[in-house]
This record gives sequence, structure tokens and C-alpha cells, in this order.
Amino acid sequence: MKTTPKKLSVGVLASGSGTDLQSIINASEKGMIDAEVVMVISNKKGAFALDRAKTHHIPGFFVDPKGKDRTAHEDEIDAVLRNHQVELVVGAGYMRLLSPTFVKKWHHKLINVDGMTHGEGPGDWDEPGEPDDAGAHTGRLVDGLGVTPRALSRAADTLP
Repeated sequence: MKTTPKKLSVGVLASGSGTDLQSIINASEKGMIDAEVVMVISNKKGAFALDRAKTHHIPGFFVDPKGKDRTAHEDEIDAVLRNHQVELVVGAGYMRLLSPTFVKKWHHKLINVDGMTHGEGPGDWDEPGEPDDAGAHTGRLVDGLGVTPRALSRAADTLP
């Protein structure tokens, strides 16, 4: 009897329309990736990403940053992620900087995706997957997925 491998539980952070989120959901539903979006968090109450989550019966959470310091806000995000047993956190158009403490807490379990293909984004990219001048590795466009995954570092718009 053939067993189906367990899918990776993914939590998505999104601030806007959720087009990258939709690409991930589509790829999961089509069996293109061994991952399932189990929850979505937004820092924007009216983010369309939350509507996309609802359409696909994925729990969506608005975690309001107002009136909280960064630590309190990120602790709330962390609690929601852990409550849903998230194994991988994906930043998909999340427009808040995450603190080094949060990034360290989710070390090797935190990536960022964007719809850019090789050479379209910030920085001087060499070949996909090759180290750049700082020794960081760039992402590759995932065929058919429509997003480029990158490991998230502790600095904005940089690679680890």
C-alpha cells in the first residue's frame, strides 16, 4: 500500500492582494508542491490576501501592529503560527520588517517569495542559485509556481 507523504504545513504572512499567496495555494491544490497553506496572517485588516484565504477555507488572521511595540506584535504572530503547527513561514508580500529576533526564532523555517524572475529584482544577480558578491545565494523561479523563493535574512531586501 502506497502512503502519501505528509505535506509541509505553511503559514503565510501577507499585507496586500495575495497574488503570491494565490500562486502557492494553486500549486498546493494541484499537487505541484508537497506543502499546504494552513493559515494566513496579515498586518492589514482589509488585505485581499485574507479574502483569498477565506475562499480556500484557510484560516486568516489580522494581527494589528497598532498600539504594540515590535516585540509584542511579533510575539502575537509567533503564537498564531505555533498554534497552527506551522513548519515553514512564507513572507508573500509582507510589508513589515521582521526583527532579527523573529528571524532567528524561525531560522531555516522562514522564506520570502516574490513574483520576480531572475534578474528582475533588486541587487546584482549572477546565475540563479549562484553566490552574489556578498556570498549569498539567490533563489530560483520555481517552474509553474510563478514565484521565486528566497531564504529570509535579518536585513531588508538581502539574502542570507
